[in-house]
Parts: sequence; structure tokens; C-alpha cells
Amino acid sequence: MTIDNYYKSKLLDWIPEEKIEINITWLSANPTSIYLLEQHPDKINWMWLSINPVAIHLLEQNKDKIDWDELSYNSAAIHLLAIPHDFSTYFIMFILFINK
Repeated sequence: MTIDNYYKSKLLDWIPEEKIEINITWLSANPTSIYLLEQHPDKINWMWLSINPVAIHLLEQNKDKIDWDELSYNSAAIHLLAIPHDFSTYFIMFILFINK
């Protein structure tokens, strides 16, 4: 089983998608929901997606939507925090984080 298959989630065929009420907040933070979020990007909660270690590719493609505070909790996103950007406060937080 590859990691892509492990993290691929989908609704069962007999469940009508329009009848589902999804807690979008937790869906974005859930590593197993990335496939569903890729199919429905309008449902993404970017604050919670920023802490999702499996969502790095989505975050890299949408840097303008990243919640930089939450991203600092994502151990898989250290390389994103190291990129110079307009958020100098977050860069200082990154330096403090790696010097713990």
C-alpha cells in the first residue's frame, strides 16, 4: 500500500454527497481527508489545513492562503517557514522554534 492510497478517502457509493453535513474545520485538519479536499477546494479551511502535515502540496500551491501562525505547528512545513515573506513576525517565531 502506498502512502497515496493510504490517505485517499472517499464516500461510499450509496451515500449521497448532498446529504452529508461535513465539519469543514476538522476535515481540513484530518490527514486522511486530503483527497476529498482536493476534489472540493472550496470546502478547505485554510487555518486548519495549515497544521495538516499531509497537505504540504496544497499549501505550497496556495501560499497566499496559509495561516502562518498555525503553520508553525506543522513539522512537515519547516521549509515553508524558512521562505522569506512579508510576515517578519512569523520568521522570528520560526527562528525561536528551531532554537528551542
